[in-house]
Amino acid sequence: MGKSDEILRILRKELLEGLHHPGSKFSSEHKLMIRFNASRPTINKVTEQLVSEKLLKRGPKGAGTFVAESTPFPIGHIAYLGSINSLYHLRILNGIQNAAFQKNYAVSVFSPGSESINHVLDKISLSVFGGIIVSNIGIVPDSFPLPVVYVDNGYDLGGNVRASVTCTNYKGAVDMAEMVLAHGHREILICTTFGELEKSREDRVRGFKDTLEKHGIPNVNRRIFNQLILNLTSVKFMLKKMIKLFPETTAILVDSDIIANKLVQAKMELMPELNLCITGFGNVEFNGGFLRFPSVEQHPEELGMQSVNELLNMINDPDYISPGKIEIETELANMEKMIYVR
Repeated sequence: MGKSDEILRILRKELLEGLHHPGSKFSSEHKLMIRFNASRPTINKVTEQLVSEKLLKRGPKGAGTFVAESTPFPIGHIAYLGSINSLYHLRILNGIQNAAFQKNYAVSVFSPGSESINHVLDKISLSVFGGIIVSNIGIVPDSFPLPVVYVDNGYDLGGNVRASVTCTNYKGAVDMAEMVLAHGHREILICTTFGELEKSREDRVRGFKDTLEKHGIPNVNRRIFNQLILNLTSVKFMLKKMIKLFPETTAILVDSDIIANKLVQAKMELMPELNLCITGFGNVEFNGGFLRFPSVEQHPEELGMQSVNELLNMINDPDYISPGKIEIETELANMEKMIYVR
């Protein structure tokens, strides 16, 4: 990054964050030369760029430069590439849009099928976007030229993963498993549908598994059910299979509220008399909030907001390196719905 680029990044950030009062006279070129130990041509270049971005405006001849009365919108564009087919992901997107709007950035949303992802990435790379936030599409190819932040994936930093925002998936799973055990359950199963692109859900299953093993629950690996779920019929089939293999089951730890919701429906239709505790992960509302079960709150809006902060850090400073995978703290929710063993 050249000296003028660095000065431009600093001053742009100050103006966008409101550190200079709108309408006030901006620092003179002489003061900026002293502040940044820069030449007059360098400062003049930076000032002209800020004027072109409508962050500064020229006064009458000889009057100097002034802070613009209002910040233009948008000053930049970012893209979200990922799922929007659940309330949980819409909450992430809501956080992204709120944070981006606060920073005067516009957000475009793309949710292509897996066969179209590379095509969409090519289109984005040749357009106006300064960077992208992606969720559950895998790792973006090294050749992609724009900054990328992974949200809700749980990827560790390394290689071309420079920024990752997720929640404490492992800890949330451990907390839920401990709570189920504390309510007297010992015949516990684990249900998941995670695939190779969903590192965060793998962490949840590992948290469930480690906790059950720590408490001496036997044959934990046999208690893990991971299979494709297409609809309620698929869930009913799986639930019948689980109970047939483990007829004494009193609790099922599930790594997704979407699957937990379907399991609750299947249980109500197939075996309403069964005193079965089903827990979820995500704290998503179903049926207008009437159907609730013990879950793990992931704070998806906060995930979205922090992903925008990381992306703008990368856009404004190409040399920016995230201090590490950012993990938003989880907490247990709807514990009043937790069932004790009879």
